[in-house]
Amino acid sequence: MNPYFFIRDGKDLIRICFSDILYVEALNRYVKIFTCKGTYTTEGALHDLEKLLPENEFCRIHKSYIISIGHISRLNSKLVFIASTQLPIGRKYGNNLSGRILVAFNARR
Repeated sequence: MNPYFFIRDGKDLIRICFSDILYVEALNRYVKIFTCKGTYTTEGALHDLEKLLPENEFCRIHKSYIISIGHISRLNSKLVFIASTQLPIGRKYGNNLSGRILVAFNARR
């Protein structure tokens, strides 16, 4: 499997590397892809893009969001933090996320 895919931007094709993706947001008939290098909007459905993304690196957390597990900086039962962005965790998707992350120790301050 290639570590990237292409999206159409007019007549051009833009390569998006999986490792650059922070998260993806559904917007009706479009998806907005937030990356380390910029944001891209393309026509399509979130569930179609979800099929392209490596299952071990990405997780659906809400009906409108897919996140890169490797870019999570913090999370709790209701929110995931990626960089300075807070994304909601849908009730239906919370168990999926908690089963996909590794927790080493309980932190004490």
